[in-house]
Amino acid sequence: YEMSTADAIDLGRRAIVHAAHRDAASGNIVRIYHMKETGWEKIEEKDTNDYMYQYLHDKTMNF
Repeated sequence: YEMSTADAIDLGRRAIVHAAHRDAASGNIVRIYHMKETGWEKIEEKDTNDYMYQYLHDKTMNF
């Protein structure tokens, strides 16, 4: 409950990317929506491979 919107979006994105990477039938697209009291807002729609390469690069740079 004390997570910022940006942190929640990043957590959701990472979860979707890693799940889609393991499931070939997923379509490999990350679709992020932010649900608010006033309705929903589309944040992004992007290919999972773009994020996977970024996350792998970040992981290797932290060692």
